[in-house]
Amino acid sequence: MEEKGKISLFAAVLISMNIMIGAGIFMNPQPMAIIGGTFSFLGWVFAAGLLFPVIWGVARASQVFPGEGGFYNYCKLGINETAGFFANWAYLVGYLGTASTLVLFIRYNLVSQLGLSGFWANPILLNFILILIISLLNLLSIELISKIQGGTTILKLLPLFFVIAIFMFYMGGTIEYNTSCLASVPLTIPFALFGFWGFESCCVIGHLIKGGQSQVFKAVYIAFFAVTAIYTLFHFGLLNIMGVENLKVFGAWSFPRFLGLSSAWAKIVEIFIGYAILLSAFNALYGVSLSNVTNMFNFAKQGIFPSSGKLVKVNKFDRPIYAIFLHGFIVFILIMLIPMMNVWFGLTNLGIMISYTLTQLAVLLY
Repeated sequence: MEEKGKISLFAAVLISMNIMIGAGIFMNPQPMAIIGGTFSFLGWVFAAGLLFPVIWGVARASQVFPGEGGFYNYCKLGINETAGFFANWAYLVGYLGTASTLVLFIRYNLVSQLGLSGFWANPILLNFILILIISLLNLLSIELISKIQGGTTILKLLPLFFVIAIFMFYMGGTIEYNTSCLASVPLTIPFALFGFWGFESCCVIGHLIKGGQSQVFKAVYIAFFAVTAIYTLFHFGLLNIMGVENLKVFGAWSFPRFLGLSSAWAKIVEIFIGYAILLSAFNALYGVSLSNVTNMFNFAKQGIFPSSGKLVKVNKFDRPIYAIFLHGFIVFILIMLIPMMNVWFGLTNLGIMISYTLTQLAVLLY
């Protein structure tokens, strides 16, 4: 019998991939190439290897600590309730930083891509509209949300798959491999790591996956290794299409200029890539907000969130209305007070690593 109000394993994998594959894959090949040269594509593999023990710990936690609540549940059962409380707050605060970063990134690109100016470029207005759209989309049923997330994830993967599919035709003479660059590859890891945050999102929504928590382990691993392969091949493809020096100067989004197309076609493809980056960031924001709202809702059900009685109220689709709009309000206030992406980027790394560390400890103690 079909489980109502649940999403499939495939949809869960796509949601995790969606959160991971945001703007980072288009932004980070350039600084990685500056540091690691012709071997900079290996930075994704190195970062994946460094993260693997963390991946194992988080995925294992979903098996040995069943039940709703994500990191709160893992650390509460593996250590104590205080650790669970602290881990979940750190995770929530970290991803509030991610949501804030993505809103600011999307607003910046809307102005630069669409040429918005005057009234429509007003930061208060744009921030409000973006957050309101995301909040309204979160009111939809989880089944419909999973379809939207899955469909747009596939769309935003198209530029990546396009590069992966054609780069072999550009191999042979574009780049010369300098083995001295290998020593610098580990220095690219901090950039690559940001591209993997979100692999654990299935842990928070594990109770919404058909088959229960047993499917979280599969979803985490499938999404993580699929994204690692896509990142590595895409970056390797860029090096072959553009050459390392051009990648250093122009960045990943400029690869259409080096496809050998006429200027008109190259411009069309470049515009398409620009909108794909926007779609990628917007869909990642949607996935992050879903995870944050679910986290807040889990907190409210435990009675450990202010005004928990109201936050557990749901609409006809079982979506937490007040938690959704509270999340939007918090993100709006944060980015209006501190409109700097680097601040929220740092908060993301700090909050998520605290949650990971406590979860690893919980699994090791178990």
